[in-house]
Amino acid sequence: MQGYDKIVVFCYLISSTSLLILNKLALKVFNFPYTLTYIQLVSFCVVCIAIETGTYLIFGKSKYGLFVDSAAVRSFLFPGLIWALPLAFNMQALSFLNPDTVLIFRVATIFGIAVGDRVLFGKKLKLNQVLSLLFTFIGTCVYAYSNAYFSRDGVMFGFLYWLSFIVTQLLTKSVFTANPTKDAMFKAFYVNLFGSIPVVYLGLCFENFHIEDLLDLEMKCIMPIALTLGVGIVLSYAANHVRDILAATSFDILGCGGKFVTIAVSSIIFPVQYSIGMQVGIFISICSSLLYSELLFSHFFQFSFRLLGKFTHGPHSKFGHRFAVAVLLFIFIIMYGVTNSVLLRYRDELMEKKSTIHNSPKCSDTVKYISKLSMFDDKWNRSHAFNLCLHKYIIFKEYRSAYFMNVFDFQGKTYASYRTSLTSWKTNVALLDKSFNVVEPMVKEIKRLEDARFFVFRDDVWFVDNRCCSKTRVLLSLKGRKILLRTHNLGANFFQGKNWSPFVVNNKVYFIYSLVPLQIISVNMNSGALKWYFRQSMINFSDEKIRGGTNGVPTNNYIYGVGRISIRGNHSGCGGTWDALHFPKLWRIPLASFVTKDKSTLETEILEVNLPFNRESVNDPTGLVIIDEVLYVTMSSCECSCTSPFANSNQSQINALYRISVS
Repeated sequence: MQGYDKIVVFCYLISSTSLLILNKLALKVFNFPYTLTYIQLVSFCVVCIAIETGTYLIFGKSKYGLFVDSAAVRSFLFPGLIWALPLAFNMQALSFLNPDTVLIFRVATIFGIAVGDRVLFGKKLKLNQVLSLLFTFIGTCVYAYSNAYFSRDGVMFGFLYWLSFIVTQLLTKSVFTANPTKDAMFKAFYVNLFGSIPVVYLGLCFENFHIEDLLDLEMKCIMPIALTLGVGIVLSYAANHVRDILAATSFDILGCGGKFVTIAVSSIIFPVQYSIGMQVGIFISICSSLLYSELLFSHFFQFSFRLLGKFTHGPHSKFGHRFAVAVLLFIFIIMYGVTNSVLLRYRDELMEKKSTIHNSPKCSDTVKYISKLSMFDDKWNRSHAFNLCLHKYIIFKEYRSAYFMNVFDFQGKTYASYRTSLTSWKTNVALLDKSFNVVEPMVKEIKRLEDARFFVFRDDVWFVDNRCCSKTRVLLSLKGRKILLRTHNLGANFFQGKNWSPFVVNNKVYFIYSLVPLQIISVNMNSGALKWYFRQSMINFSDEKIRGGTNGVPTNNYIYGVGRISIRGNHSGCGGTWDALHFPKLWRIPLASFVTKDKSTLETEILEVNLPFNRESVNDPTGLVIIDEVLYVTMSSCECSCTSPFANSNQSQINALYRISVS
């Protein structure tokens, strides 16, 4: 193997193992899966055209013959139209799942393609292929059964990826073999070019993408997107070259090793607590796919027969074959049995943990509640204990990944807004009845709205978009109005962050940017201009950050809210990993300052909330609201820390209404 070939093999290994991970990182800052897929496809075509044009201008001849054979181009039209669908669905699945789970779907396509070959083309499966399919199926089932981070939407798109990949491979097989003389880049160019057509339609139909969504991103957030484009182009070339220079066995082993590297790196960047079942499922499914290679299978049997030679009549005897197969089956059955027993115990422990953490005390008539905010004025001291008691869970059956719920009244009806998942930039508004049951899960969809806090202003309900990694911030209303917030008066180095908590005093809107130190921003609701109203200068030596939480609600003397304490963890910023624990605390600030403009009394007062939350989970207070003269706190909770698995553990998310009790 020449030095150039070694470099290409190395580039193939790096690009093939990193592309899924880079796509996941890109989706964290640019959550438009179809649009991102389209950009990747078009970027590849642009690079091919640039190379073709440059080669023609310099050497006087084309490199790939892209625009020479019109008949060959037409033959790629239909295959190209369906070629990119698996890529688009793969990207959608990545927006909900971690790369390791998507990789399992990819491995499982071997099973579907083999069955399709047998049914459609009458291909007979050999012993090694049957065994490979059997154990691949077992491995994927073990992984799926033991995957604690289930996402309904992710699995749906994963299935669409699996199905479309199989259909694409079966339907495009003939056209690729019908053009054996065409360069691999010629084929890749036209399937990418024609494949971009349906993908752009998917993006236009299902994604509310605007060019400013990309232009607004900070440079460090653009890096993952740029890397996906570059790595995708490298992989397209390197994969074809490596297939030519390596034997089939070597290529299969390299691909298998690359999958394990992808999972290892993914588990570091997107931390997942792998159960034994998940580990065994990954191992079985990936290694079993190697058995599909006849060369690898024959090498395996040669080794097995040498090892078991004294128990057989010869390396090619019928008994030797059956004995080796029986041993292999016995090993996998034992592994599956052990895995199954461990998983049952693991699931029991998980369910016990969930029931313990979320076993919140329910409201009782014998408990004294804060029915009016003015009661806080008399009870606000450390001699009284404040608790949150569960009033009602609110369940969105159609959106199991619903999060960051707010409940509010508007024009005589009760609504709940919620983010559709922790990886989306979209908020739905549901209609509730007077008992807070979901009547209609989506009466309005508000796109480009993340982790919204609400406030009522000018006979409309407004939401502030708390999306991170965006240069702009907007206000969106229930009636469809929009205000672009302008930060030029806040300083050149202003960092938008998240969790702006709104409140309204004397028909003026303010945002609490930080509770400790207290920092408040005022907004002009006509122009969207922001300016600092108050900035407290102090150094926080604690590992706890006291941030927004709910909206603020004014009373006679104070503005009250429920804040969120974040225990500082390992935060690497845009698209990276973090580790934080959230729990609520009560806060208030003096109201007089906003009337008299005397800011000398402005200071945050914090009181503990004793029950039911501890410091071992994520509990985000999202809204403080008075409905029918009863005070409620809305809360989104999860028993796990705020890491990447939390974003995908949709079954662990709980949205609920609480009441504040005092003793």
